[in-house]
Amino acid sequence: MPLIPTDNEATGALDIRQKNIQMIKDCDAVIADLSPFRGHEPDCGTAFEVGYAAALNKMVLTFTSDRRNMREKYGSEVDKDNLRVEGFGLPFNLMLYDGVEVFDSFESAFKYFLANFPSK
Repeated sequence: MPLIPTDNEATGALDIRQKNIQMIKDCDAVIADLSPFRGHEPDCGTAFEVGYAAALNKMVLTFTSDRRNMREKYGSEVDKDNLRVEGFGLPFNLMLYDGVEVFDSFESAFKYFLANFPSK
């Protein structure tokens, strides 16, 4: 059954963090929205959750509303600060990619999960 962080009744930043971490520990897989948030990059909290789930060897599926690669998003091989934009053809930093398709919606990622990982 899909759960989202707002399924928790939590108050305060630390309580929300701890409950979200517990949800990651308890789940079979994480489907993460890595859509651009306040710029070209995913939300850093979601990026943390993806890394945490990966460290626990959880299945991590990702989706984004903007599947253009990083250089397409930034329009160049360097950003406005003249720092190199990675060129791996991915829509976000390579550390958030685990080799599984980057989906265009939660529904398509969930459909993939159901087809490839039947319930226990």
